[in-house]
Amino acid sequence: MLKSKKILFIAPEFFSYSVLIQKELESMGALVSLFSIRPTSLISKLTGLYLLHKYEKIKIKYFKKLLINFEKHYDYILIIRADLLPDDFLPKLIALYPETKFIQYVWDDIDLIPNLSDSFKYFNRVLSYNIFDCEKHKLIFRPFFFVDQKSSDLKTVFRQYEIFFIGSFRADRLALLEKILVKNPQIRFYYHLYINPITFFLNKISLRKRTLFKFHKMKYSEMIKMMNHSIAVLDMQNIFQNGLTTRIFEALGARVKIVTTNRNILDYEFFNSNNILVIDRNNPIIERNWLDTPYEEYDKVLLNKYHINSWISEVFDI
Repeated sequence: MLKSKKILFIAPEFFSYSVLIQKELESMGALVSLFSIRPTSLISKLTGLYLLHKYEKIKIKYFKKLLINFEKHYDYILIIRADLLPDDFLPKLIALYPETKFIQYVWDDIDLIPNLSDSFKYFNRVLSYNIFDCEKHKLIFRPFFFVDQKSSDLKTVFRQYEIFFIGSFRADRLALLEKILVKNPQIRFYYHLYINPITFFLNKISLRKRTLFKFHKMKYSEMIKMMNHSIAVLDMQNIFQNGLTTRIFEALGARVKIVTTNRNILDYEFFNSNNILVIDRNNPIIERNWLDTPYEEYDKVLLNKYHINSWISEVFDI
């Protein structure tokens, strides 16, 4: 297993998922060194958004410093979003750790990140959340995970909201959210559409739409709490995205219904029309009868396949 195994883990800071993975690995006895795949200072983040030519210099300096701080030995090196690494970083890592098993997990569609596939040759094992990418690039298919499975009686839970949505700003996502709100005025929504204040003003978004946005990110724990007090979760994936988002699996764990624009969910073993509603982007009607129908419990064996523990077992092939 992973007891006493040393793991170097390099990943984006995205909704604390890297920290959640680190904690689960450590609960299994692993010794984990976690590093962000992007420079973490506020200056570097702002530079990355608005001054890309300067950001590249900051990134190179950051990864040079990382190489100095790494330990002498690792049993595994796990990387998410290897395309964000400097071009010479992976060859240097392999030279430093020739006996280490290199693993990459891909949680984005490869067509949206063309140079990502160039990194695959450096890894012993590459897994992806997207079954179409796995078929095209001969990768191992492994969907995402949820962390905490809700154990309370569903009948005793107070559902303050009917539909909960959380996501970051994209122009198409904003337009779709507005359309959904207009088409479904009878439904109680809670939505947290995050946008950086600078991005809000640079995009010249009308001040009349200010109430649609939040200028702060929601903590993971708060997001799960909101899910637990909602009947359903709204999932609006990137229009070019095929794989299922993290939100789908969090909803599975929270035992709440799912409203999604992603038709590919129809091909997954957990698809249940009682619990999952696929809506049309052009006419996103959420049926009241579907929302009012009681949630149908999944088999525990099926659910456990999507728990973070099972995800780690497959990623590390244990």
